[in-house]
Amino acid sequence: MGASFIAQRTKAELTSAINFNTVGLGMIQQGVAAGAIPPAQAAAYMAQVNAVVPPGTDGIARIKGNDWGYGWQLGALWKITDKDSLGFNYHSKISNTLTGNATFTVPANVTALLSSPQIQPLLAGSGGVPFTDTTGSAGFTTPAFASLSYWHQDEKYGFGVDVGWTKWSTFKDLRVRYNNPAQPDSVEVFDWKNTIFASLGGEYYVNDKLTLRAGIATDRSPVSVAHRDPRVPDADRRWITLGLGYKPTPKLDFNVGYAHIFVSKARIDNLSPTNDRLVGNFKDKGNLLSFSVAYHY
Repeated sequence: MGASFIAQRTKAELTSAINFNTVGLGMIQQGVAAGAIPPAQAAAYMAQVNAVVPPGTDGIARIKGNDWGYGWQLGALWKITDKDSLGFNYHSKISNTLTGNATFTVPANVTALLSSPQIQPLLAGSGGVPFTDTTGSAGFTTPAFASLSYWHQDEKYGFGVDVGWTKWSTFKDLRVRYNNPAQPDSVEVFDWKNTIFASLGGEYYVNDKLTLRAGIATDRSPVSVAHRDPRVPDADRRWITLGLGYKPTPKLDFNVGYAHIFVSKARIDNLSPTNDRLVGNFKDKGNLLSFSVAYHY
């Protein structure tokens, strides 16, 4: 049985698209609700926004940051018999808060709109001008996960089963908070679900030098249709693996492995940060080839 302390440094750049036409129309609606714009003039203001910032006028928000997060890990190995072993591992969640500089790519027509005499009164009470470079932070948590493994070792063969669980339900959304009081939070919803990974594999010892390996696995996706992201169109996966080990001398090992990953069709039906609807399907697959050489002193 053992335990360890984990220190994890995270460095990332987060990006989000901005639909400035939607933002401008939203500002008019907020102005009417706050009494800053007479309802009778709302239509004229909206027409001005559509003329100056037509639909499709997009920009990008970026924040670069880094942080240290801390967690712990616990593991245990139980030798049931001379041939059978049972192992358990638990890795805690790690919370991070990325802090750094936030920058905005803003088209010239949007800059002109934000500085216009008609819009300036709407910004007077917000404490600044939105979509200007500032600093910010984004909190996120890498999930806790656990695994339970069994291995049987015989003279001519060995086989094992592994079951893993990941608590992805902690990943609800990714929210960026800006230090500019006029800049609203940027929020992307994920609502991921907990997942299970299961695998079965074994190896056969042809002789003292040659070992044959094979395995299968299933890996559930944490992503739902409503929150699937085209940047990572994740879906359920099934694995088939083959491998070979060759030991020409007691000190030298050669190992080669191949895995084919079958990925389920990933359906997507959601709204992007620019309020554009994306509907469709993704098809994916994977092939992994590995080779290693080890020399034992």
